[in-house]
Amino acid sequence: MQSISPQGKGMREKSFEIMLPEEVVAGFGWTEDEVPTRVREVLVMELLRRHAVSQRKAAEFLQLNLRDLFEVMGQYRVPTIDLTPKELQQELTRDIKPYQGF
Repeated sequence: MQSISPQGKGMREKSFEIMLPEEVVAGFGWTEDEVPTRVREVLVMELLRRHAVSQRKAAEFLQLNLRDLFEVMGQYRVPTIDLTPKELQQELTRDIKPYQGF
């Protein structure tokens, strides 16, 4: 799994021309104008699934704030909290100090 390194403040872009069967675009319910944005979302969501980018970096790639990114992640069924079983166990068994208020 490769990690994407930050490019500094200015993100360099690459442009591609792709050909898709009409049935593919129609299968997603996208209009022609939506295709570049949606393809970008799909690719960035896959990088998140692979843990190749952080959520913050994904938001930057999609020019979204984190709240809007979480909505997109939900649309693509990418979990916002993604822990391994071991990490989850550690979180659940961490020592939690009782509330000392009042």
